[in-house]
Amino acid sequence: MTANRENKIRKKKKEKGPKKPEPGITEPAERPASEDFSGEYILEAKDLVYEYGAGTPFRKLAVDHVSFGVRPGRITGIIGHTGSGKSTLVQMLNGLLSPKSGQVLYKGQDIGSDKKKLRELRFQIGLVFQYPEYQLFEETVKKDIAYGPTNMGLSAEEIEKRVLDAANFVGLESGLLDKSPFDLSGGQKRRVAIAGVLAMSPRVLILDEPASGLDPIGRRSIFDGLIRYRDDTGAAVVIVSHSMEDMARYAEEIVVLSEDRLLVSGSRDEVFSHAELLIENGLDIPDAARLAAALRARGMALPENLYTPEALAAALLPFLKGGRV
Repeated sequence: MTANRENKIRKKKKEKGPKKPEPGITEPAERPASEDFSGEYILEAKDLVYEYGAGTPFRKLAVDHVSFGVRPGRITGIIGHTGSGKSTLVQMLNGLLSPKSGQVLYKGQDIGSDKKKLRELRFQIGLVFQYPEYQLFEETVKKDIAYGPTNMGLSAEEIEKRVLDAANFVGLESGLLDKSPFDLSGGQKRRVAIAGVLAMSPRVLILDEPASGLDPIGRRSIFDGLIRYRDDTGAAVVIVSHSMEDMARYAEEIVVLSEDRLLVSGSRDEVFSHAELLIENGLDIPDAARLAAALRARGMALPENLYTPEALAAALLPFLKGGRV
């Protein structure tokens, strides 16, 4: 568990009891390990600092001494208010932005140590920008998805396989592959853009607000595809979001930013155990957790780690059957 140094001083430490399995939420299935990496973190941010407008009156510190690690085969959420530094942070994670100070380590190696290798690195650390559908440009969906694998110099057979696999992960029907991406719906365009990064088979997949603007069905479809990719490949998935509900449902580990600094990070249970700290910093907690807390205050014996509607419903079921509600 890591936390911002100043918050450690300002906030009282909370007692943490033993973890309990969350009703209605099962642990991820066994996943293939990253075939050439055995360390704890496949990607690590170490004391990152970034500022815009350095040396000018408009200087703005965007990321201030942020450190955390991303484990292979896990879903890590990055959450914070608009302007907290989330998008700047993830652009440093794959080398699009160079930090003023600090390091980004991929498989233990500083990605900034050899600029010539950055192009190859970005095949390994895939980044999907917010509203990626605005970046589509090819004549057909198939060509758009194939763009990355083609630049990797793969054979035609391998490119074809990767395009079909990536389309399947994001739920794109095969009949759409020969259409123009500009003739698709907004949700379908989002899937095409994500598939284009998946087709490069990155070992770390970073997505900035991948479900922004989508309806609940579209959101669930996108996240289900990302989980399938993680499960099938053992890749690490990093999801930037402003939604605590999405983090509660999908993330196994969470990094919380507040005003360009790391507020708290750790497992989902660890982060949500700091509910007061999150609320004090204007970040709120999932609705299910808030309702569960209110029911506990009224004397209902519910477990602490209830963050999703499904988990809360499963915990309430015995009370409903017994007529104790």
